[in-house]
Amino acid sequence: MTVECRGLPIPIDDFAVGYFPREAASLPRLSLPAGVKFWVTLGPQYRHGYVANELLRMPQVCGARINASKFLDVEHLSSFILALGAAKGRNSNLEICLDLNGPKRRVVQLELFNGSATIEVRSGDRVLLGTCNDLSAVARRKDDVVVPISDEIGILSAGSVIFISDGWAQLRVEGREGGCFWCRALNDTPIPNGRGVDVFGLYDRLDPIVAADLRLLKLLRPALNSLDAICLSFTRSHDDLEKFRVLLESELGWTGKIVAKIETLGGVANALQIAQSADQVLIGRGDLAVQAAVVNRDMLTIEETVHSACCRAAKECIIGTRVADSLGDGRDALDQHEQYRLFRELQFARPLVLMLAHETSDPARAMQNVMRLADCIAVLNAGAAAATASAN
Repeated sequence: MTVECRGLPIPIDDFAVGYFPREAASLPRLSLPAGVKFWVTLGPQYRHGYVANELLRMPQVCGARINASKFLDVEHLSSFILALGAAKGRNSNLEICLDLNGPKRRVVQLELFNGSATIEVRSGDRVLLGTCNDLSAVARRKDDVVVPISDEIGILSAGSVIFISDGWAQLRVEGREGGCFWCRALNDTPIPNGRGVDVFGLYDRLDPIVAADLRLLKLLRPALNSLDAICLSFTRSHDDLEKFRVLLESELGWTGKIVAKIETLGGVANALQIAQSADQVLIGRGDLAVQAAVVNRDMLTIEETVHSACCRAAKECIIGTRVADSLGDGRDALDQHEQYRLFRELQFARPLVLMLAHETSDPARAMQNVMRLADCIAVLNAGAAAATASAN
């Protein structure tokens, strides 16, 4: 299947804004309309805790997501969870959730084959992609770009497209050699270590419960009491959740909440049974948007389908945002596409809980990004309310 680059998610850029002043005595109250809340993503960059504490004390922030894949050190992750648990006392409505990596394939060890942990890929470049072991057995030219990945991605035919970093980078498969794929780059993009790798349908075929996640949870056992929820990435069905719940209780004595992260089309198809089994549901728009783009499905329609299933099951639905995709290059306003998405979400999703990811991953930019988004939502909400009133 041939996929055009223009039909894929646009690149994720950092916001060009300054540091939030550390000496601020108090924070402006977010101008969020009633029924709209935020989850924020916090990672290893939050080493000193100031911005994290200020984010978490906001009453409009009801959840803190910890992305386990971003932590390279278990002790750092454990202490981070404990610190957030201590900070929770300032916001009694706050939930702390650990988001596991699951079967996600990632770019790894670029420096072994390219001399750098980030590579620049140009449209038309010949790219060799595979696991480190498989790559070592393949002869290549000096100008070939090599992309090592953490695990196998199955058998792909010529013409298939491999997506990296939620569709930021696209590689068209031209052939296979051993366990590796010869590809042609479809666009110019940097690729750093740690970026996710997607193939259409891949994560619907893989078990979301992986041994590495269970090993990590066992190492984190002393910190687990500081968590309110654990998130199962790439949840496909009710059976995945029930199996995961039994494992957590039998192996770790965990009886807390389980968040089902829906980020495959199979998960969307089973949204109602997943919502009935999970404590909460999170729509992961990054990987899911790539899957939807391949078959030309509308992400807003998918979001509405999952949100409706959650309403029927009386479970909270958390919608991942992609605001960081449209607020780059120093721009101060959301682009029209993202404004329309938020406008529609304000119409069909109440309560609306938005999970911020890249927007809050950097503490230097997090506070200003959150306030900017809140102001935008307040303006859009007035328009959504007027449109709903007019329709009625």
